[in-house]
Amino acid sequence: MFGTISDCRSKSGARSGGFTLIELLVVIAIIAILAAILFPVFSSAKEAARRSKCISNLKQISSAIDLYKQDWNGYFPSAGAGQYPTPPAYPGWDHTFWMMMLYKYHKSKDLFVCPSALKTGKDKYAFPIDYQGIALPAKRFFNGANYGINEYLIYKDWGEYVKESTLPQPSKTLLVADCSWVLIMDWTVITGPDGVTLPQGMVRAKYANTPHLAYGSGDWTGESSKHLMQPRHGNQVMVAFADGHVKAVHFKHFRYSGSGSSPSPGVVSTATMFPLINPSAKTY
Repeated sequence: MFGTISDCRSKSGARSGGFTLIELLVVIAIIAILAAILFPVFSSAKEAARRSKCISNLKQISSAIDLYKQDWNGYFPSAGAGQYPTPPAYPGWDHTFWMMMLYKYHKSKDLFVCPSALKTGKDKYAFPIDYQGIALPAKRFFNGANYGINEYLIYKDWGEYVKESTLPQPSKTLLVADCSWVLIMDWTVITGPDGVTLPQGMVRAKYANTPHLAYGSGDWTGESSKHLMQPRHGNQVMVAFADGHVKAVHFKHFRYSGSGSSPSPGVVSTATMFPLINPSAKTY
């Protein structure tokens, strides 16, 4: 009798060591759900780390500018040869480049490389074109240039704000920021894909992963141009201000009201904006 019961159990109750199809489908579904939940978290954590590195870069750049100012009687890095103290100009140019001026103070070729810009692979070398076939020393020397400096603070032709002591509001004046070019200026006013109208320099910072050559198209009113505008850190821009502090500025805090077209930088001095590009403009 016992042998018969045992035989019956082995035939009816025993099961193989593998999974059934239903169990496999359940496991796959659970893994897919976990992946959908966790992948954005991991991606967000990686971008947070890149933002921290970007802020660190800007703090070091800001510190290097402070050291430069100590050596050059309080002046910001110069872009105009012969106008005020400046290192020798490059052959074929009337100025040198601000990244090169700061190198002696930090000794890092990677300091001007934003990790989020490297991730996208856009404009790793955001330098001017070669002059008469001569490769610029900066282009050969640096691994990349993903930050732009405020042109009003380094080019005396645009005003007298080439020293921090002359700035009306240094804590609100942009010094260096994420950028799709090595200079931030206010020559024209552009409406971005979000419908917000800003000076071109602020747009270059706000949409820092836009290919810098796209700005040369001259047509920023059509959808074909707007789609080129791409941000670098989601909805934030990393900014070093002229007083030395660095912080992330949210997209919604970029504001401008003034002339719809600015053929001359001086026109923007009558505008209201944040962050300040033209130091003589009003701020929100």
